[in-house]
Amino acid sequence: MIPTPTEIRTEQRVLIAAPTGRDADVLSTVLDSAGVETYVCPDAECLCREIRNGAAAALVAEELLTSRSRALLADVLSRQPEWSDFPLIVITPSEAAREGAWQPLDGRDRCVHAVLLERPIRRVTLLSTVHAALLSRARQYQVRDELQQRVRAVEALEKSEHRYRTLFESIDEGFCIVDVLFNDDGEAVDYRFLEVNPAFAKQTGLESAAGRTARELVPDLEDHWCETYGRVARTGEPVRFQNSAGALGRTFDVYAFRFDAPELNRVAILFRDVTGRVHSEQQLRKARDELEQRVHERTAELAQQNRRLRRLANELSHAEHRERKRLAKHLHDGLQQFLVAGKMQLPLCRSEQSAEAVERLGALLDDAIAASRSLAHELSPPALHTSELPEVLAWLARWFRTNHHFSVQVETDPNFPALPEQIKSFVFSAVRELLLNSVKHSGSDSATVELHTLRPGLVGVTVSDKGRGFEPDVLQPDDELLHGFGLYSIQERIVALGGTFEIDASPGQGAAFSLQVPVAEEREEHDPAGSTTLSPAPKGSGHHERNGDRPIRVLIVDDHGIVREGLSSLLQRQEQIDLVGEAADGIEALEQTEKLQPDVVLMDVNMPRMNGVEATRRIKRSYPRTSIIGLSFHEEQDMAEAMCRAGASAYLQKGGDAETLFETIRDVSRQ
Repeated sequence: MIPTPTEIRTEQRVLIAAPTGRDADVLSTVLDSAGVETYVCPDAECLCREIRNGAAAALVAEELLTSRSRALLADVLSRQPEWSDFPLIVITPSEAAREGAWQPLDGRDRCVHAVLLERPIRRVTLLSTVHAALLSRARQYQVRDELQQRVRAVEALEKSEHRYRTLFESIDEGFCIVDVLFNDDGEAVDYRFLEVNPAFAKQTGLESAAGRTARELVPDLEDHWCETYGRVARTGEPVRFQNSAGALGRTFDVYAFRFDAPELNRVAILFRDVTGRVHSEQQLRKARDELEQRVHERTAELAQQNRRLRRLANELSHAEHRERKRLAKHLHDGLQQFLVAGKMQLPLCRSEQSAEAVERLGALLDDAIAASRSLAHELSPPALHTSELPEVLAWLARWFRTNHHFSVQVETDPNFPALPEQIKSFVFSAVRELLLNSVKHSGSDSATVELHTLRPGLVGVTVSDKGRGFEPDVLQPDDELLHGFGLYSIQERIVALGGTFEIDASPGQGAAFSLQVPVAEEREEHDPAGSTTLSPAPKGSGHHERNGDRPIRVLIVDDHGIVREGLSSLLQRQEQIDLVGEAADGIEALEQTEKLQPDVVLMDVNMPRMNGVEATRRIKRSYPRTSIIGLSFHEEQDMAEAMCRAGASAYLQKGGDAETLFETIRDVSRQ
């Protein structure tokens, strides 16, 4: 037991037994001033009691040592433990300092560690004697502590051995200590069981194994057991393994480790018979294989259902696209056409007195046309229906630069295929939403869109920026990044399409969004204009360079009757213009051009059956002298460039100034 601070303080004190008021006060004052703690005992009974409580030494005046006091003191000192030799300092008068003048133990067999001080006592002598006694007592305490430590160690060892023995005897696992036997070549050939626990016989079926070798008990024992235990004994590296003992018809899970000194070649083995478990695992594997077969069959059924759901998702996506397109068509075919037709009538009202009101009406019409055009663009950009995805994304890049001052670089694989309209619409919507997210959240002023052909039937689209980035794992469905069409919706929709959506982002490192989209091969649809061709203009057919005095022959091509009517009413009032006919789509334009051979064709761009770009290309191929002016509600540069590449001489916006239209007709007719 480790002494407490209070016990340590008690053990360090010096007891003073002397008449109070004379020697006791003087001795206590001197020792206290030297840093020695003292305790004054007025009589022998108190002295004996405090010695039992603990003290380092005692100063005793001889005059207190009566016969009875000596007997009490001798009894206390005789009961000291073996390590103790209590220092006793006896103060005697000088005339009593002769040999045999006092006998504190009264003839007891065991003498005490006694020192005699004669009066008068000098301070130095007193302190020296007391310090010597304290040093002696300190050495005794050290011996006591060492003895106590040894006792505790022995008790701990006995307790540990008891626990080990209890564990050894009670565990379910088999346990044994073996002495590995080596031949002259250093090969492990056998091992002897030195000690086995009660569970050993239950786990192995071997009785009375202690003192016998493994091959004595099991002659057909496999060599790998000896080799494994020999390796553990030589290297000291523990090993855990599972192996079968064919001769015993059992499988064991084993943990083996070196035991005792290396030169003894002893190994401790903890093991369990797992034959039943192995058999169960085999049965489980068999059941699992059967289950996997059933799962495979069910998976095939689910895959078929998934394909049906995917087709449904495609149809839903396409339906949404159709609704957007239908709404855009309503705006284009209705509101925009009436507004344009109304504006076309304005020149007829110029002569009236309400000129200022007419001007305001024109401005309002311009605003209405612009608003409806903007809405149509937002719902379904025209380029989405007339161009392939790379060109559509190039238009989108220009739109972001104009409306958000955000730079978008589009990089396209040269082999990137044409996409079905619903897939193209989805990819366009996804890219637009990802770019909007980049504008709102990245803190960057630019992004890159990459189009890849991953393999036949699978394309990849990556939108990346070098902005502030984010932690994808912490996104929640209600985060701002996931609102609207959003990341969450992109994920859901692309999975329905059979694709994947991955996010590679980290704070401060930007973000990259990668889509992999399967592209089903579309069936070739019948092109109603595919067989429509124009015969080359015959020589001397009358389609020749126009005489400056002859009116300009003009053909109007537009799929909206109200626009054709508005243009017709304007052109018929011009003396130098002869309106020779009208056509409602590109195919009719080819037929009317061949029939009427006009000088100028006013060609709408977006029309059913055949658009204005293709019609222009075919007309110019057969009638190069015919001039074509492209007309559209939209003012996109790429649409104008497409018309010009097809052969158009000019491109005008519907609803523009009538004089500009007349002047353009006159200019192109002179070419």
